[in-house]
Order: sequence, then structure tokens, then C-alpha cells
Amino acid sequence: MGVNELEAAKEDLMRVMQLYPGNKAARAQLTQCQHRMRAQHQREKKIYANMFQRLAEREEKESAKVPKDSAAPEDVEMSDGTEEMQPSAATGGASPEV
Repeated sequence: MGVNELEAAKEDLMRVMQLYPGNKAARAQLTQCQHRMRAQHQREKKIYANMFQRLAEREEKESAKVPKDSAAPEDVEMSDGTEEMQPSAATGGASPEV
């Protein structure tokens, strides 16, 4: 637990508790380890919540800066090329090879 490898410490302490269920020192260490894990989880939760909130705010500001004139062009529907082509006078009635 000294180097903040809390998961490994918890696993080790759980094994000790299985082998020696009456070991009060191991029980106290396990309780302390679980407390540290909860505290670490709360710190990480706060850090990441703030990170995503700042990211969302930054994206909002950037989207507000984009002028409406520079918006992406509207979607254009494209054919899938399965329509039959009508013979034209320019091709002499022959259909193009694909």
C-alpha cells in the first residue's frame, strides 16, 4: 500500500484473511486499503468530471465562433448507378461499357 498499488494490496490482504480469518492486523490493513481506494476513486471521479465539463464548454465556444456562412454544404443525394441509361444520339444508341 505504500506505493499506491491498492488493488494488489487488497488482493494480498484478502488472501491473508482467507488463511488467517482472526488476523486483526490484516483486517485493519484491509479496511485502510478499502478506505484509500474509495478516496482515490472520488479524486479520479472529480478530475474526470471536470475534464469532460471543460471539454464540452470548449466545444460549445468553438461552435459558437463558426459563422453560419461557412457551414458545411447541404447533403446532395447521389444515385447508386442502377438506373437504365437511355440511348442517345451522341453514342449512336450503344450503351457505355462498364
